[in-house]
Amino acid sequence: MFAFETFKQFDSELFNLRKHFGLFRGQNEEQEKIATRIAQKYAAQGVTILESAAAAKALSNQFGRLSANSEYIVRDVALISTQLGVSAEQSA
Repeated sequence: MFAFETFKQFDSELFNLRKHFGLFRGQNEEQEKIATRIAQKYAAQGVTILESAAAAKALSNQFGRLSANSEYIVRDVALISTQLGVSAEQSA
């Protein structure tokens, strides 16, 4: 049951990420992979798909483009948000 709930959370948040960027599933593949990898790699530090997607959204809002969202920058913003309690918008 936990795996299904986790899948639903990932699917819902990735849909929200596509919706935020105004893209279809195939157009947003790289951003989805970045958010998913960060959530999986840093789960032990408390990063969830919600934090990694929020970091990607905040960075794209800050820089005005998707190409600014490298995995390393999104990771850093997600970790700062999770570990220090600083919002993704402020971290970006």
